[in-house]
Amino acid sequence: MTTSFTQETSNDERGILLDFFRVICAMPSHDNTLSDARIVKTTQNKLKDALRGVDFRCTCARVTWGGICETCQASDDELVNLRNFFRGIRNAKKHNMSPTEVQDFIENNKKRLAG
Repeated sequence: MTTSFTQETSNDERGILLDFFRVICAMPSHDNTLSDARIVKTTQNKLKDALRGVDFRCTCARVTWGGICETCQASDDELVNLRNFFRGIRNAKKHNMSPTEVQDFIENNKKRLAG
């Protein structure tokens, strides 16, 4: 049985992604090995559980036309930024991001999520 994307689901996803964001920001060093960190896999599993059976979930990673998906269009900016942050950290190694690029990415997201 599938369910639609509800406020409760949104809050669960937001909580999981906020915890991830805080843990990453609190780490002393940042480089592309964060992609292999246990926290990424744990967060991914938590998101799978929280979003199991939900009809509408973020598909931005699969969108090829360059925009954001309908789910993100209906979500608030904070949740969209948290989704992008998680995806960016998860793919840092795949995209060969340097430690400076990873640090800049984290700092830019701190500013974006603070304001």
